[in-house]
Amino acid sequence: MSIRHSKRFFTGGRCERTNSNQTNIYDCVLSRDDCVNGTNGGTWLEHSSKCDPNDMITGRCLKEDSCAVRASDCANDTRTDNFEPTDVGCSLQRDKLKPWDVMNPQFTQFGSCYSNRTEEHFCIYYPSDCDESGEEVYRTPSETLAANVTCDCSKVHVTACLEKSGKATCAAEPQSCDSFLTSLTPHQQRLRRQTFDNLDCILCKKSNTAIPTLSPTKSVAPTYSPTKSAWPTISPTLPPTQSPTKSSSISPTISGTKSMSVLITAGIIGGVLAMALTLLLIYFMTCRKEQKTQHSIKREPPLQEISFSTESSNYLYVDRQCSSSSSDQQDV
Repeated sequence: MSIRHSKRFFTGGRCERTNSNQTNIYDCVLSRDDCVNGTNGGTWLEHSSKCDPNDMITGRCLKEDSCAVRASDCANDTRTDNFEPTDVGCSLQRDKLKPWDVMNPQFTQFGSCYSNRTEEHFCIYYPSDCDESGEEVYRTPSETLAANVTCDCSKVHVTACLEKSGKATCAAEPQSCDSFLTSLTPHQQRLRRQTFDNLDCILCKKSNTAIPTLSPTKSVAPTYSPTKSAWPTISPTLPPTQSPTKSSSISPTISGTKSMSVLITAGIIGGVLAMALTLLLIYFMTCRKEQKTQHSIKREPPLQEISFSTESSNYLYVDRQCSSSSSDQQDV
């Protein structure tokens, strides 16, 4: 049963050598040729988990002050005098001498294979990888960036090494695969992904990239529920054992209802008292008016004595203050 693959990641190889003190040391290198043909020489060993490509050292373009894997990838001056092949500040992942900027990360850039037919860029490590398709040309890192395509190490395709059992590992180029393994170039893997499986060897991850410093509005997470934050004026006299939801959403409502009831009750009582006082005042004013009227009638001045005479007889009537007694009236 064949193994169906997916994305794989490259691990650097070890180049072991002996120093002047007869102590075995090793260097992390990208390919077998870097070990055997290196300045110090050494013995090529299988890929090691200690050789993380994110941290593997690469070169720097001096005038451009940018990391690159070869002098021909420098943007302006491609002479070897303008290129330092080993710069401790440059890794395959990024330029570590420059401060991290999330809006403009200083990732090490790689070239791409450009197809005139599809107008697509395919990120690769070696320029020679573009020759296999027969229709692609190599574009330098600066030319690739000018086309708004970013080829950092997490997008760069490298060689796959397949065992007979189906297990797959990744290498920088076919020569770094052991002789008993089947090598698949980036272009061969691309064709394989169209019909067979998703085997795709990538140069590195971004897992050890420093996390960018976020603004305070993003980095400070709320430690309380939205209900609690919606009521910033909660009374401090609430019992401590009361839940945040009750204290934030129920108490203000109850307090407001009670206040409204008190106001309504006070208004009703005040209205009743005002009406009672008004009616009482009207009553007293009416009674006082009636009393004055009756008093004025009782105090009318008495009729004065009236006397008159006729030829036949004389009469005299005397009214003594409206007395109705028959004994008070006498004929004269």
